[in-house]
Amino acid sequence: MSRSPHRTQPARQGHAVLPANQWHTIRIPLRGNNIQVFIDGTKVGEATESAYARGRTGIGTGWNRVRFDDFSVTPG
Repeated sequence: MSRSPHRTQPARQGHAVLPANQWHTIRIPLRGNNIQVFIDGTKVGEATESAYARGRTGIGTGWNRVRFDDFSVTPG
């Protein structure tokens, strides 16, 4: 998520260690100004940020190699 089209500025940052070589489910519901993050059904983060009520979204992985399958963005 970014406030500017030229620069990425995260709403919040976090860190999660996930077992390698297996698939994980990530869900990020955005409702109004509330952002939640779930990994494998467990809530791992939440933020309230009115600047991100609409716009682009993204997932950062640092310098790690990852694969995404069945990635989608749907209206809430």
